[in-house]
Amino acid sequence: MRCSLVLTTLMLLAASPLISTEDIRDEISIIGGGILSVSGLGALSETTITESIVIDGDAEYRAFIVENGLPGEGTETDPIVWEDLNFKIGDEISGIEFNGTSLHTLIINCTFTMATSANRNTYLSGVIIEGSMHIAIRSSTFTNIHYPAYFESSSDCEISNCKLDGGVRYVQSQNSQRISVQDNHFIYGGIVMVRSNWCTISNNVLSSPSDDIYIFMCDNCTLDGNEGEWSDRYNLVIMWSMDITLKDNRNNGLIMIYGEIEHFETLRLIGRNTALGKDVLFFEDRDFNGTWNATEEQVVIFLNCSNLKINKSLEVDGDIGLVMTLAGCSNVTLDDWELGVELYEHLNIQGSRNVKIRGMDQTMHSSIDIDQCEDIEIRDSEFFGGPMIERTAGCRIINNTFSGGYVNIKDSYDLEFRDNQQLMTDLDLSGDVENISIVSNDLQHGSRITTEPGCRDIQLRSNVLDNTSIFSISGPISNLRTFQVDNNTVSGNPFVFLIDGSYGGREWEGDAGQIFAAGVSDLVFRDQVISSQSDLMTLLECDNIQIIDTEFTSDPDLYGYDVGQPYGLRVKNCSNIVMTNILMNVSKMRIDGSDYVQIDGGRFESADIYSGAIKIGGSRDCTVSNSIFDSWEAMEIDSSQDILISGNHISGRDGISIRESAGSILSNNSLDGFGTGVLIEDCSGSLIEGNQFDDMVRSIYISTSRDDIIRSNHFIGGRNKVEIRRWAKGTFSNNLVNSDGFRGILIIDSHQIMIDDNEIINDDILTEMEGITLIRSNWCIISNCSFPELTSMAVKLDRSNDTVIRNNTFFRNTIGISLSYSNNNSISGNTFQLCSEYAVLINIALTHLGPRMSANNTIWNNTFLRNSGSGEIYNSKYPQALDSGSNNTWYHLDGYGNTWSDWRSPNYDGNSIVDEPYLIGGDAGALDIYPYTDVVDVKFDPMANRDRSNLGFYFVPVHILIIFLAVYFLVIGARPYKMPKDEIKGKTKSKDEKKMKKAGSKKTNSKK
Repeated sequence: MRCSLVLTTLMLLAASPLISTEDIRDEISIIGGGILSVSGLGALSETTITESIVIDGDAEYRAFIVENGLPGEGTETDPIVWEDLNFKIGDEISGIEFNGTSLHTLIINCTFTMATSANRNTYLSGVIIEGSMHIAIRSSTFTNIHYPAYFESSSDCEISNCKLDGGVRYVQSQNSQRISVQDNHFIYGGIVMVRSNWCTISNNVLSSPSDDIYIFMCDNCTLDGNEGEWSDRYNLVIMWSMDITLKDNRNNGLIMIYGEIEHFETLRLIGRNTALGKDVLFFEDRDFNGTWNATEEQVVIFLNCSNLKINKSLEVDGDIGLVMTLAGCSNVTLDDWELGVELYEHLNIQGSRNVKIRGMDQTMHSSIDIDQCEDIEIRDSEFFGGPMIERTAGCRIINNTFSGGYVNIKDSYDLEFRDNQQLMTDLDLSGDVENISIVSNDLQHGSRITTEPGCRDIQLRSNVLDNTSIFSISGPISNLRTFQVDNNTVSGNPFVFLIDGSYGGREWEGDAGQIFAAGVSDLVFRDQVISSQSDLMTLLECDNIQIIDTEFTSDPDLYGYDVGQPYGLRVKNCSNIVMTNILMNVSKMRIDGSDYVQIDGGRFESADIYSGAIKIGGSRDCTVSNSIFDSWEAMEIDSSQDILISGNHISGRDGISIRESAGSILSNNSLDGFGTGVLIEDCSGSLIEGNQFDDMVRSIYISTSRDDIIRSNHFIGGRNKVEIRRWAKGTFSNNLVNSDGFRGILIIDSHQIMIDDNEIINDDILTEMEGITLIRSNWCIISNCSFPELTSMAVKLDRSNDTVIRNNTFFRNTIGISLSYSNNNSISGNTFQLCSEYAVLINIALTHLGPRMSANNTIWNNTFLRNSGSGEIYNSKYPQALDSGSNNTWYHLDGYGNTWSDWRSPNYDGNSIVDEPYLIGGDAGALDIYPYTDVVDVKFDPMANRDRSNLGFYFVPVHILIIFLAVYFLVIGARPYKMPKDEIKGKTKSKDEKKMKKAGSKKTNSKK
């Protein structure tokens, strides 16, 4: 190397001794040593100069040109011209030396020749320019001069179209700016730039067998179109420089560039720099610890370099194996490459970081090997095959075209494969590949993406795959933490296979679908468009899967009522499956034997299938929420536990059916259609809450279930709103039933039912409607309900016993309460107003065994207001109630009767009890012997005198209640007193008894 020579060139010539102006003679031709002064030279164009000309400053320069007749004003358009001069250079004699001048100067067609008497080992200079500006040397000849032109601390100068021959060593620039060396022919010697910036070296021919160009600690320099012909060592040496551009240089020898990273910042190689079959070496230091080994076949080797920009930089001749190696490099850009057909391996990158490969045109047999690198980008290129990437972090393969072969990624992580087009090209992920994003690629005509068991954290997003493209993962995938599939468009045959080795190869019954995952976990499918003529996706024994913003579409013309639509998604024996914003278009979903499956924000548009759009069987802790169903039936739930269905809108024929399941919750759903809204069979512990049912034939149907709660629902339109059979210990509370007629609530063969705080409305007053009907149902409670304007019986008990009807409001009904062959029921605390026929009707039931009466019922503490056409005065033709039963009691044994609007007096004793009993209509001849004069709210449990221990609700035992009442009256000083039947007409009460009446205490008749 020429390092010693380069450092030697940094030593400039020592200043020569000066001669005073007094010693200058008028003769111009002077032979010998010394310096030619600035005066008395005469016409320089006709002289041969054998003394040094030294010009200091612009003032001396202007005096010099006047005295010597040089043309020009020293401006850019009219420079001072030195032309056709012959300079003889001696041992201590230079040609011209400019110090601190700024006048524009042109030295043209001059010759600088070493004198025959000079010592050839002396460093001689032709033109020395120090601290000066605007000096151009053109079309001149330098012969046997060590430093033909020397620029020191100068700017905006040039040497061009010159011939440098013989012992010429260097054109040198030091500490200067904007120095141009161009279109020169160096027969011997070269160019040295030291700490000089923004310089240009262009179109020079360097024919020297020695060194050519040295660039040392320079910034922003351009080398363009230079040709080095004869060097057997280095044509070009660049050391510790920044922002260097090489363009269209042709080097027959070698190029060496070295320096520390902080100094060697940017190297641009653009155009057609050529290295004709020889190595071009770029060094940063000698500490490379990688696996690179130089071979004779390698053309370009970048070793430990940084900040390189290479654009069409190398033209290579011959059949060679490797075009370029980058080893231990950083911040490298290779742009716009074209490679020959015969190249089998064109680029090898090892141990490097931040390397960008752009605009590459790769042939069939060429390839890229990337090993142990970091932050690699390959984009906007055309490949037949693809790169081999191994043990690399942070690789991006973007917007490339692959027309065959493979893209191999092995033992790497943090990778992005995006916006590529693959034609019959396979992307193979092998070894331990982690965190790879495969996004917006077009996989066509047999393209495949395959992974091995060590792959994890994979995203497959927004890709287009045709019917021959496949994505597959095989082998044990226990380490596959996340697999995300988003917004892909799929058509044709199955495209994704995920088979875990622990799955054991068990066969799947039926169509596996286009996506088949078995035994895998931590997958994310997002923004998919999956269409097919068969089942679309299957998850088998998977865990922690997310399916987000995905569309499952089947062809609606291929499936009729006799065949049924295919499954968009089948989930079997899985856990922790989350589906968000999915669309099932003419397809359905089935979930079997799975836990913790969540469906949120889905849309199910499959109106032609008989079975449910979602079928859940043998599963638990599943959720369907905030979804829209437009299907024959929305959901079927079978043999499952703790299923939550919330916030959905369901339309079509039927809504939700639940069979043999426990703990189901249906809340805040909206259902409309022409079938059954909710069907519950053989279930327990279901909660139906906050739902709205519109115009269903049957809003709710329950059969053979127990411990269910139906509350806070709104039933609108339809006919049979709620139908319940064989129901035990259920609760129906706080609901609004707004029916179009026929029945509101029908309960058959049930027991221990609580019906509380409901409002039953007939939306069509022209149609007869029953409010609540109990048939063969016992031990029930109907309380705190409102029955306005029902055109039939508000409450009907048919062969139902031991039921409590209390604290309800009946307004403008045809009949308030009807008892038919029903016994031991209690009716208390109710208000009946303006019922058109009877407020309470106890009639004779005609059965196959003959007439049967209702017996042992108790009706007390109720308010009857102008029912059956009655007025304010009692008329036996218009009784407000009718009793055709047996042994029914219209008062409580403790002295509480009912309030009758047509029986408010007399009350001579002022005890708020009418002195005469009220005659109930009907054949039983029943009497209310304690009719109230006013409406009185009696705080008393109507079931206290009955044994209801098996009801399942809380009732106070009789003996406990008796003890409580005894203690109560002893404390307040009052004695309970039962009025004999022959003392119905009592006199006035005491003051204490009146206070007790106002306080709502038990009423008694006073004895005379």
